[in-house]
Amino acid sequence: KNVSQKPVMIQSTSLVQVEIDEEEKQVFFILPKVGGVKLNSENINITVISPQSPLGELLMGLKKGDFFEFHIKNGVKEYVISDFY
Repeated sequence: KNVSQKPVMIQSTSLVQVEIDEEEKQVFFILPKVGGVKLNSENINITVISPQSPLGELLMGLKKGDFFEFHIKNGVKEYVISDFY
């Protein structure tokens, strides 16, 4: 039994890489009860979000290649899940 098997869909404790509007990449770490923290690992900025946050709720259950829209102050951005662990 391989306990390090990659999950089938995004869940709590997933590390998620997204592409935003086909020009920007961002990484999110989904952790229960913690959000708003920013981490940096090997010059990669990682934003910690909770599954209950607006973005966390959208990410939960998605898979690689899925896309979604997220409404921000200045309009709507389109996100694509490029990978997750």
